[in-house]
Amino acid sequence: MRRRALIIWTGLALAACDEGVGSEGTTLPEPLGNLSGGLVFATGVLPGGSDYDLYWAPAVAGLPQPFLQLTDTAGNEVQPSVSARGNALVFARQEDGIFYVNADGEVSRISDVRNSPLRDSLPAVSPDGDRVAWVREDTSRTVSDLFVATEVWVANFDGTDARAVSPDPVIIQDAPVFEPIDGTTRLAWSEFNASTVGPAGPTAYAVRVYDLAAATGAKVCEGAYEDPEAGTVRCFGQHLSWPEPDRLILGQQLLEIDPRLGPIGSGLPNLLNGLAGGIVVPERSPHPLGFFPAFPVSASFAGGRMVVDGVVSPLDGNTATLAFFVARSDASNVERVDVDGLSADLDLAGTASFLFSLATPQLMP
Repeated sequence: MRRRALIIWTGLALAACDEGVGSEGTTLPEPLGNLSGGLVFATGVLPGGSDYDLYWAPAVAGLPQPFLQLTDTAGNEVQPSVSARGNALVFARQEDGIFYVNADGEVSRISDVRNSPLRDSLPAVSPDGDRVAWVREDTSRTVSDLFVATEVWVANFDGTDARAVSPDPVIIQDAPVFEPIDGTTRLAWSEFNASTVGPAGPTAYAVRVYDLAAATGAKVCEGAYEDPEAGTVRCFGQHLSWPEPDRLILGQQLLEIDPRLGPIGSGLPNLLNGLAGGIVVPERSPHPLGFFPAFPVSASFAGGRMVVDGVVSPLDGNTATLAFFVARSDASNVERVDVDGLSADLDLAGTASFLFSLATPQLMP
């Protein structure tokens, strides 16, 4: 049985992190098993941090929760993602590469893009921790006036056999995620045709499932979907989850997709109804480039629960902030998770007005 976390930490405990923790060859202050049931996320505004770092906090609503700082380097550690077993964690360091954390908390490097035109982001790890997928941008190759070439890459957990999965010169590939089955050879991603983007945003978009062994893929959701309760939702988003074999979920719209049948509904009405009449107002203004509002941004699932992040405005007049909410996996019973000291974080470091999230809060199984 995995030992559940019994850690009581505050910002005063940050001295436990030696300088450089989070770089290859270092070890996080706790093995991943001790973080079970909590929340791993990235932020740049908690006391004691330097730039963006990774943190852990109990995934409990109510009083402000204590936190544990997991990384402490001169770079920005962002976009953590955890395996379905909870035995591996990956994250990106901006303009540096992708990093892998094993069950013991030992950090190793998957990719190295330092001093190159490449940018690696949005990593995901397979359920058994054996493979890693991520998004690679090549800033030396433009696809249109707005976008550079973007591909999904995959590698073994030790960084070997790194390769582009299915590159296409005009398709922007985003948000890879593995099928939640041990030993799977399938992953999914969100994509759109950059050559057809207009003032209202992408017009040709889809979610694709790809089999690495067969080297073939197919669109499982394409274009817009009319949901009876949520209205028009699109088969597109910068954050994708695959919590169950028959359930893919786009974080920005909580659109549920059956990999065999296509779109089957949206949890967004449940989420918004759960916040109605509360002490915060979700930021739902249209995105200027035709993408998505700033709430929600990403979603993570584990143990019958989900966590989402997004921008909210408090009714007391305080500054709008990025906030975390936990709920049942169907987005009902919504409650806010307050992290001690995280009073205002607009997550602006490279998010392009919340086109994607750096925080990507993850529930640890």
